Amino acid sequence: MKTIFAHKCILGQRSQVFNDRFRNEWKGDQILIESTSFVTFSAFLFYFYSGKIDMASLNLSQVMELYDLAEQFIEPYVKWRAENDICSRLIRITSLQELFDAYERSKSHPNLHKRLVDRILGIISMDNCLQISHIAFEKNDEQLLNRAARFMRENGSTLWSHLNLKLYDLDFADALLKAILKSIMPATTANN
Repeated sequence: MKTIFAHKCILGQRSQVFNDRFRNEWKGDQILIESTSFVTFSAFLFYFYSGKIDMASLNLSQVMELYDLAEQFIEPYVKWRAENDICSRLIRITSLQELFDAYERSKSHPNLHKRLVDRILGIISMDNCLQISHIAFEKNDEQLLNRAARFMRENGSTLWSHLNLKLYDLDFADALLKAILKSIMPATTANN
């Protein structure tokens, strides 16, 4: 456990949420913060002292934590800066693993979640569409699974030579085929 020294009077003056918590919940001299990392909370406190946020010193996961803190402590400027930083970083990410790590954290934030789904689908290819579909299935994300299935349908015969469904369980294969069929139905209905 690491310690950060701060002044209750400064934090309470600059944040109504801090002020309320100091008066009602946080009575002692030491307060345990468990919902975020040391680095992220330090950056958050630095904002209250300086009015500045050093986004460059934070990784994507920490910026997402900062976004959560800004929501929790009702700090619209920090939230806005964190969201803009996350969005600009998403454009540069090409690793599926890094995107899916961010994806997990974004589920409680619909706007960020939608942007992450769009970014994941922006890098979908013949080589990773089955992996994306499987992760969507495991995470029970019907929207992502349906969009990946639509990609598969639109890339038809070229794609099927790349796929090896034997590597996955039957429940996944069943859900994927249903999603592909679901993406075909509207197109079939529209043509009739």
